[in-house]
Amino acid sequence: MALNLKFWKKENGANSAPKVERKFRPKELPQAIGLHLIVRLKQDPDWVWTLRFVIQTRADDRHVVDFRVFDPLEVRNEDVKVVRYESLDDHPELILYEGWFDLSSEQYLCEKKNKNLKQSASDDQPYDQEQQGKSPVQPPDGPRACRL
Repeated sequence: MALNLKFWKKENGANSAPKVERKFRPKELPQAIGLHLIVRLKQDPDWVWTLRFVIQTRADDRHVVDFRVFDPLEVRNEDVKVVRYESLDDHPELILYEGWFDLSSEQYLCEKKNKNLKQSASDDQPYDQEQQGKSPVQPPDGPRACRL
């Protein structure tokens, strides 16, 4: 048995796991996506800001990024470890929203992925800003791709 005197250097053996780049790990939702879910899709803001998302750059265009939104509590309940975009491939039921955004033109598209998604975290009714004493924000009419 050989002593590893250079313990700070890892060997390229079977024990070394593939390193995940920090920028592709799960993160908090960007403000534009969160506001899209709250204003246009009428989701509960308290629930929306607990969600996380993972990204993956496209091979053909480095400026376009695909993303998946998931609920970390649901992921933990299902005992699934999400470290990158591909982690959700085997568990499509955990993907709440999916879409893309273009970093150069600041346009994005976010669509509901999970058909069984509740409208609100507290009940089955859509979140209504008027009930909370706030004036609703009217989204502009236009194409499905929106500016950030």
